Amino acid sequence: MDPSLTAFFEPASVAVLGASDDPSKVGGSVLANLKAGGFAGRIVPVNARRALVQGLPAVASIREAPGPVDMAVVAVPAPAVLAVLKDCVAHGVRGAVVLAAGFREAGGEGAAREAELRAWLADQPLRLLGPNCLGWIRPTRRLNLTFAPGMPRAGPLGFFSHSGALCTAILDWSREHGIGFSLFASLGNQADLTETELIEALVDDPETRVILGYVEGVADGRRFFEALRRAAAAKPCVLMKAGRSAEGARAVSSHTGALAGSDAAFQAAVVQAGAIRAETLEDLFDLARALAAQPLPASRRVVFVTNGGGLGILATDAARNAALDVAPLAPAARERLARVLPPGAALGNPVDLVGDATAARYGAALGALAGGAAAHLVLLAPQAATDALGVARAVLGATRGWRVPVLAVFAGGGRVRPGAQSLEDGGVPCYPFPERAVRALAGMVTLAERRALPREAFAPAVDRARVRAHVDRLAAAGAAPLGLAEGAPPLEAYGVPGPGAPAVEGGA
Repeated sequence: MDPSLTAFFEPASVAVLGASDDPSKVGGSVLANLKAGGFAGRIVPVNARRALVQGLPAVASIREAPGPVDMAVVAVPAPAVLAVLKDCVAHGVRGAVVLAAGFREAGGEGAAREAELRAWLADQPLRLLGPNCLGWIRPTRRLNLTFAPGMPRAGPLGFFSHSGALCTAILDWSREHGIGFSLFASLGNQADLTETELIEALVDDPETRVILGYVEGVADGRRFFEALRRAAAAKPCVLMKAGRSAEGARAVSSHTGALAGSDAAFQAAVVQAGAIRAETLEDLFDLARALAAQPLPASRRVVFVTNGGGLGILATDAARNAALDVAPLAPAARERLARVLPPGAALGNPVDLVGDATAARYGAALGALAGGAAAHLVLLAPQAATDALGVARAVLGATRGWRVPVLAVFAGGGRVRPGAQSLEDGGVPCYPFPERAVRALAGMVTLAERRALPREAFAPAVDRARVRAHVDRLAAAGAAPLGLAEGAPPLEAYGVPGPGAPAVEGGA
């Protein structure tokens, strides 16, 4: 990992500039989060008018802070940010989170303010997250440098986002659904730290098993692709990109001031790098949960085990739509199932255990299916005598040690919730409906296939001198719009055939 980011991942001390006694204010909320989260390092409130803030000794300026300060959270208005950051550098601070809006996304004066900030940062030892961001959370360090209340659960997902408001919604949702994070970062306008540097850091982070990102634009396309290619070879990478439509791209520009870029180019980069793109936030986290807990599939084959025909049919239709293979079971597997299941059970695929299926029946069926190469999806619809928790325990016991992915669908509400939670706690992702589980499995299959392809760095042999000379000649001649003849030499230098290329024979 880049040593310049150590302050973000392993800070021993944090200063809050603009700290307040009022937790409804941004600086007060950040300070309250640090205290409530249980951060074990030193916390330094900075407030020019108070000697004590939220019970902690405060200083009037970061320059007066006792001892070294690793991280600074800057919770002051945009016009005051640069002066405060200069004080941080003078005190030896190595990392800063700037929360304030009023920069590039605001246009005019804000854009000029950000341009000045970027130019100053280029010559400084300080690394900066933001501006116009929610902040940074490292759950295992009990480090919450945001104004969003509460600490998310620690877990294997490293998540970054270009949207702060989206982050607050995801944080709230994640607590209800037991989603845990190794890192949760809101990037904002990316005056310094970018999505690419976060990918580079997360691939080297031992706490992160899956890399997730919500992206509105890419700061440096070539570096982004190379970082994603390296990351995807080591860890599953799942990205969601907004701004696909012309209207969405305009909204991206007004949101953070970024350019959405070509959606087709982004998709091509994701595929070529060996990563995968989620269509919705729901799909992003459904797939992430599966990738974090289960091995990648070895093939497109899937076996369904259910106690309800309807659930099995829905799962089968969804699987076929996703190009998964719902092949009949091998004769040997059918014979093993026949020995442990009642006469009314269906031994095809789906395997229908019928409505009165007990936990023992689920366990016996899965035991008979053990050793195959297919992924398995276990489905349960609550019947009169269904023991969802017992079924969950049977599934966990029967599939322990399997080297193929196992996912579950416990359809329903309160009656199946204890079983669904038991499965999640035991490492088997559980979904409320078949379609969501199948989409997650299909995403795992796609990612496995992409990661299996050879990955070579893309480095086209380009005659740059030839291109530069041609462009200089055009500029000296005062050429304005380029026709085919003028544009052909640069295209050919990059391997794109120009108008002089041989014609295709046999065309209409």
